[in-house]
Amino acid sequence: MTYDEIVKAARSKTDNAVLFDMRKFPDGQAEAIEIWLQNTGMGVRMNVLKHTKPIIILCDSKTDVSPRAEQLLAALKSAGVNVEIQRKD
Repeated sequence: MTYDEIVKAARSKTDNAVLFDMRKFPDGQAEAIEIWLQNTGMGVRMNVLKHTKPIIILCDSKTDVSPRAEQLLAALKSAGVNVEIQRKD
């Protein structure tokens, strides 16, 4: 799975946020989250991605988010990106 595949399949917008619904990858939610976080972090560091709305990453309640993904999430937040992971069923 690639970043582009994830964005194409999982991205949607509301008036208040940009959503990435990783539940669209039932057997690969944790992998999709990590790939998205890694690539988004690279884009932010290279100053090519600008996020003006909060970003919500959706996954199901059973998804194990890896320690690496947690580190990537923390790095994005410290870079000023308003991003969070929400677990839903």
